[in-house]
Amino acid sequence: EDQSLWGILGVIRDITEHKRAEIRLRRLLHEKEALWQEVHHRVKNNLQVMASLLAIQARALPPGEAEEVLRKSQARIESMALLHEKVYSSGAFEGVDFAAYVQDLVHVVLQSVPEGAHPLVRFDLNISDVVLELSLAVPCALVLNELMYNALRHAFSGRKEGRVAVIYRQEHSAEGSVAVLEVWDDGVGMGEN
Repeated sequence: EDQSLWGILGVIRDITEHKRAEIRLRRLLHEKEALWQEVHHRVKNNLQVMASLLAIQARALPPGEAEEVLRKSQARIESMALLHEKVYSSGAFEGVDFAAYVQDLVHVVLQSVPEGAHPLVRFDLNISDVVLELSLAVPCALVLNELMYNALRHAFSGRKEGRVAVIYRQEHSAEGSVAVLEVWDDGVGMGEN
């Protein structure tokens, strides 16, 4: 009350080791991120080389079942390479932007089907904003690749145009959250067999 000073209390702590540890951790984190980028980049490149080799083999074969098998395998490999490219280019290793991936996957699948083998097909994509971790994105990518490829090859025979829809959404309930991946087409349908 009288403005007089009774004392001063001070604490001094040497944080040099703490700062050094922090710098080491930052450097290790940076090295880890660089390593992950390099791994995804190499995987993507190796998958693209494999897809190119299959494409060369497919072109050397006469049209038929063997060529179809190689083209289908090529599309599968390219869909995986595309996943790794998305992870590598984004630098976000927790997963892949699934909406952006599916848009690019449509182009991969369209290129894998022989020209003239399918009519003019419109793809309707309705995919909620979601980042899928790779352990989920890989099986989803393979399933999507198969369904879109089969729709282009078989669903629209004898037609001039068609439509394929891909829908991905999260459904929430009291039990938890469920991811729904839906693919359909307006093709001729499947036979009884």
